Amino acid sequence: MKNLSFIIISIIALTTFSCQREDVQKNGELITITATQQGLPDLKTNIGAPGTYGVTWNATDNLAVFDGTGLNKNVPFNYSSGAGTQSGNFSGTITGWTSGSKTFYGVYPYNIANATSHSAYGLTIPTAQTQDFSSGATQYAHLGLYDFMAAAPVTVTKSGADQPTIDFNFQHLMAILDIEVTNSTGGAVTVTKISIKRAGNDFAATANLDLSKDPGSNYASATKTNQLDLTITNAVSTGSGEKFTGSMIVAPVDLSGANSTNFVITVSGGAEYTVTKTSGPVLAAGKRYKVLITISSPDLTDSRDSKVYKTVKIGNQTWMAENLAYLPAVFPYYDSSESLLRYYVNSYDGYVVDQAMANPNYSIYGVLYNWPAALAACPSGWHLPTDAEWTTLTDYLTNNGYGYGGSGIDIGKSMASTSGWEPSPTAGTVGNNQGSNNSSGFTALSCGIRYSGGYSGPGSYSYFWSATGVDPSSAVSRVLEFGANGLNQPEPNRAYGFSVRCLQGN
Repeated sequence: MKNLSFIIISIIALTTFSCQREDVQKNGELITITATQQGLPDLKTNIGAPGTYGVTWNATDNLAVFDGTGLNKNVPFNYSSGAGTQSGNFSGTITGWTSGSKTFYGVYPYNIANATSHSAYGLTIPTAQTQDFSSGATQYAHLGLYDFMAAAPVTVTKSGADQPTIDFNFQHLMAILDIEVTNSTGGAVTVTKISIKRAGNDFAATANLDLSKDPGSNYASATKTNQLDLTITNAVSTGSGEKFTGSMIVAPVDLSGANSTNFVITVSGGAEYTVTKTSGPVLAAGKRYKVLITISSPDLTDSRDSKVYKTVKIGNQTWMAENLAYLPAVFPYYDSSESLLRYYVNSYDGYVVDQAMANPNYSIYGVLYNWPAALAACPSGWHLPTDAEWTTLTDYLTNNGYGYGGSGIDIGKSMASTSGWEPSPTAGTVGNNQGSNNSSGFTALSCGIRYSGGYSGPGSYSYFWSATGVDPSSAVSRVLEFGANGLNQPEPNRAYGFSVRCLQGN
């Protein structure tokens, strides 16, 4: 795992959810519960803006009711009517109550496998949740599977044949966490998983609820874990500067203190971005929180000249997103060698490094290296990619829908900068590149080359060296041409001057 981003903006509590009111009526031994709810369908927690409520009861809902005796314990109260309204009716049977007082306890949802005691109602909080963005699915469609509520205990006195009314005040037992991921990697990514990791076992996996206590204070965690996972399926690609939000149910937990919290964002291709929050809020029952995270590939600082380069994560590879500009020496185009190190700056013919650096083509396009110089040019921790590593890049782009129109066709357009590609641009200027989208973030510029007769371009193509030799006089390169369909593989003479893109790793 690589720590590719270290920016977390904030964690914000958005809203506290109000209690719910339910009316219970006695008719003989049949109790009918009329329940008022707020939130979205299938979700009993209000995830709308503060003060906005929706109707949530539906035909699949049911409740569990206790009366504190062995006779009526974990009694199912099933939905009977009221779907699509704020008042849903639930019916169940309470036995053995002819007169006198009873204390009732309620919990949502009913689960036959849970403990049959109101003082130890078992609750399983999924530590692995799934958010599916299939057609028609919403951001919160999955959360109803994990939402829980409990009612404050209510004591009711029955006299003769009367039909007392019971008011249950239900409160939410979970918190909602909205994790908003801003993509600043320079390319498009698809978020496939969001994980929250702690140094200690702080997240409740199972709990026993004591329904005789006020909701929110009735937790007794039975088992804990140090990681929560949200798997995202069928998500769409998130472009550079765009945002993705994943939502999950979390049991109340104190994220402050000694244990650091790592938010790990996994994207298609398996790349992971880890953001560390050394301290955070206390996540309280019935509240919604937003975590704002920015993921970005780190800048690379070359210790030899302190020059800073942007980088980009593409699949499992991290590339420089700019041409290498390391220039320990400079030579005119006519000073050529297949074996000695040679460095060139397009359109400069001389031996003075400062003069070469003042040339506008240096600041825009970087340095042109012959093959021996290219092999030795990358900074520590980076290397000149082999031809096979270039193929890994192009295969990833092809197989993941990059290219013109996101089709995977003409992947060169996903690698080319949206500027700097014209048939005949003026030296030292950057023009427009029609049709390119740079969706990969590779940001290739048309920087031209040095060859035996002088310099070409900039304009319509860019050559990059690979570390793969062919024979004593030639090596494999990759060429990106204006209007071409990919990254071709010529095998030019080693004396030519081409651009270099370094790949992370030794």
